[in-house]
Amino acid sequence: MTSSLIAARSISSPASPSRAFASSPGRRRATCAICAHHSKAFIRKSLGCSPPVPTCTNGRSWTATRWKRWADGKVTLLGDACHPMTPYMAQGAAMAIEDAAVLSRCLDGVGSDGVANAFRRFEATRKVRTTRVQETSRANIWLKERTDTSWVYGYDAWSVPLAA
Repeated sequence: MTSSLIAARSISSPASPSRAFASSPGRRRATCAICAHHSKAFIRKSLGCSPPVPTCTNGRSWTATRWKRWADGKVTLLGDACHPMTPYMAQGAAMAIEDAAVLSRCLDGVGSDGVANAFRRFEATRKVRTTRVQETSRANIWLKERTDTSWVYGYDAWSVPLAA
């Protein structure tokens, strides 16, 4: 069966795309590779550099680099796209949700001519916190001793002061 025939069947039958996707690990890998390639190409074109990728260097030690800047004009990144987290604090999704809340506050009431400035404000507001979480996670020392967890769990993205 050719891929064009599979695509045609997938379009005509609501249940078939997931079945076709799940039926072939090779097709699944190819689709993921295509999505990853296009995401990286978009980021390279928008920000002029390749995205940072968390990598496991020796089976235990994770490294994750950070972007120097998260936004360029009317394009911005959030969550793991701009500050990938190592798995040791389980905070990756939480950081993305906080990003979304802060970004929505920065964009509130902003016209199209103020978007780039709102994105800079979002980055300035979030960078200190995400860097601290990222560095603490990377050091893999979280909760190994008595720790005040309020700086992680007490953060309120809806009321944190926004950068100027």
